[in-house]
Amino acid sequence: MECIIDSNIPQLLQVTTVIYNLITIFDQSTSMPIHKYTFPTYTYTHINPSFAPRDCNSQQLCLIQTHQGHYQYRIFSQFQLTLASSQATTDPCKTLAETPPPAQKVHPKNTMGTPGALLVVPPVTHPHTHTVIFLHGRGDSARKFAEGLHYFADSRNRSLFEIFPNFRWVFPQAPLSAPLCLPNDRVNQWFDVWNVRDYAEKEDVQAPGLKESVSYVRRLLEQEAAALGGRWDRVVLAGISQGGATCMHTLLNIKGSLMRTGTTTSGTAGGGGGEGGTDGGGAAEGPRLGAVIGVSCRLPFPRDTLAETRRIVGVWEGDETDDDEIEVLKNTPILLEHCADDPLVLVESGRALRDKLVEYGGQVTWKEYPDGGHWLNWPAGAEDVVAFLQTVFNLPR
Repeated sequence: MECIIDSNIPQLLQVTTVIYNLITIFDQSTSMPIHKYTFPTYTYTHINPSFAPRDCNSQQLCLIQTHQGHYQYRIFSQFQLTLASSQATTDPCKTLAETPPPAQKVHPKNTMGTPGALLVVPPVTHPHTHTVIFLHGRGDSARKFAEGLHYFADSRNRSLFEIFPNFRWVFPQAPLSAPLCLPNDRVNQWFDVWNVRDYAEKEDVQAPGLKESVSYVRRLLEQEAAALGGRWDRVVLAGISQGGATCMHTLLNIKGSLMRTGTTTSGTAGGGGGEGGTDGGGAAEGPRLGAVIGVSCRLPFPRDTLAETRRIVGVWEGDETDDDEIEVLKNTPILLEHCADDPLVLVESGRALRDKLVEYGGQVTWKEYPDGGHWLNWPAGAEDVVAFLQTVFNLPR
């Protein structure tokens, strides 16, 4: 339900549970309380990305600013409050470790620049069993996206970090570059786009950056698989918006032979077994990624055949009709989520992506939501991600 508290604070307030006690709204600049309201059972505290709660009770309802600038009420568990409390008030992502990205080859025609440092959220508990590489969208950053993902929760108000405590989360940073349509501007982007309202207009400008980004993400995948003892089938590749589009082309351009070289997709390797479940990846026939997740995304260059699409991007090495042309694609579970009211990447583009992946040989789970805009739907979208990963990896529910 919606509840308007005060005209001086943002109006979009979604209350998932109506219970009464005391709510305190803090001024964002001074952290001093400016409003108090009565609700039963819980103490509610204001949280936003610029400061974290102090002396938190075991459970609180917090007013948070979401990734898209909306404000929503959320009940936070002690785990989430402890995580937020451990972060500096001026830097909510301070606990995330920044590491240099894999070495980037410099080419004379490199148009995108160098990717930024990786943001890494280490596993909460050990052993480290799986890794999720999550790409942000155009104009966003790894840091801001990672902050926003902390508030993406299921109906029990658990974040993905809490639900999957053995997972390592890696957030790459897109290069900062000048769009061709706005040469005096600078934007974080995985590839250039001439017209965000019509992606087909001068679509060829997307290819150079997409080639560089796909090559970069493939090296990231190789690095994370090596950290898991060669278990490519325990690495999840995820992305939102342009990050999701980059993930799709990365999936289309991974050869099974790469995974077989010095690695294995079966048996027990580093990080395997134990609390990580007996995921289906070890029993799968042929090489694969653990899973691919795309949110609010599309497919650049959706040509009639996979070979044509690969040829345009230009990162596939060798003949596009190699025997393992679709081996990784057909073995890797794919989840696509899209909100019907997405104003930036229309849901029709998401449906077209779904249909094209199936046409190319992929196995796709499609989830469409009535609202949520150009962002992750919650709690339904979060629950679908959780159920998908639990099924794919045979994890306890």
